[in-house]
Amino acid sequence: MKSSFSFALGLLVGVLPGFAGAVEGDVEKELAAFAFEGVSLSMPQAEFLRRVDGLAPSRTDQETGVATYFTASPKNAAAAYYDLLDGKVQRITIVYSAERLQDMGGWALVRDKLTERFGIPTRSKVDDEAAVWSWDAPRASRRLLFIVMKNRTAAIFVDDTAGEKIIDKRKRKKLDLGF
Repeated sequence: MKSSFSFALGLLVGVLPGFAGAVEGDVEKELAAFAFEGVSLSMPQAEFLRRVDGLAPSRTDQETGVATYFTASPKNAAAAYYDLLDGKVQRITIVYSAERLQDMGGWALVRDKLTERFGIPTRSKVDDEAAVWSWDAPRASRRLLFIVMKNRTAAIFVDDTAGEKIIDKRKRKKLDLGF
């Protein structure tokens, strides 16, 4: 069993190779056009429901109005979550089990493929528990996070950052400090 230090070191060492060759600006274009199994950010709810055939919301946050749809049977991952805000897809979360990640060639290969498509990550953070790489596209109001947990499961989060601002505003509006 590897120690936490060797986990973090292995992730950190893996951050450096393969980042050359990405064209600056690709992240804006690529994240603006991002789709997972036919579902894209800002897709209207009616079209989303046609694409995911039969999915119902698994929960709705009363405070923010975000409706979360969950499927344990996407074609290319262990699970997927779709958050809808005001009738549009606001976040797509793609979850990979350790086994699925291995079948895909491991987290490093996935990270390299993301880098090849979206360019050099805007930020990265590695510690004993997880590694996070972030690609930000402010002009497109998009962000992609790739997170690898110590247990070797991983997730990709793709957000409409304009929707995040609406959610934050709704949360702040409901914040009651009691004084």
